[in-house]
Amino acid sequence: MKSASPHEGPQDRPTEGAFPLAEMERSTAMNSAVQMRELTAADGALLDRFYTEIYEREFPDPDERESLANIASYLALRDEGWFGLNNYHVVLACSGEDVLGGCILDYLELPNAGVLEFLFTVAAARGQGVGRALLAEAERLAKADALRTGRALEWIAAEMNDPFVATEVPDNMDPFVRARIWHRWGFGALDCRMCSRRCRRSRGRPKACC
Repeated sequence: MKSASPHEGPQDRPTEGAFPLAEMERSTAMNSAVQMRELTAADGALLDRFYTEIYEREFPDPDERESLANIASYLALRDEGWFGLNNYHVVLACSGEDVLGGCILDYLELPNAGVLEFLFTVAAARGQGVGRALLAEAERLAKADALRTGRALEWIAAEMNDPFVATEVPDNMDPFVRARIWHRWGFGALDCRMCSRRCRRSRGRPKACC
């Protein structure tokens, strides 16, 4: 299952009543202290620390998460220009030396779309606007990728499990809470058959999942 919507920037989405005023003020303060860092193949040490200390904990099911070797390989291929007009982004939300969250984004040139493989924040940083800031950065990158092809971005989708289907390995977050968060961000449900990440990243032209 995917959560997806026609592309629109966070500033275009209605937010009235989404947060109490005090929470919105905390989110603004947190956003001002958070920096977005896009990883390259040269950031192997940071990627390794992020993966082992945070990513594995947030994705307890090994069948759900990408391997460290694969992520490093995709970054190296991206830096070499192997994906052509497609793209692959690993972005971390950082506050000083602390990593508060991260996301992986694919840009698919053929459908002119962005696909968020995952987006999460650590438990201590939730409810403070870090997830929204990561989404805004992902949308910015996807827009820039689309502009390289001379077009405006058509749409963006986010992968997530069907909350009505139980998984063998417990999730790190109640899946219904996750679905409500994406709904609040302006996304809607799209019933879509998944294919493997390897399928999406065939040489030079990643394939869409549905």
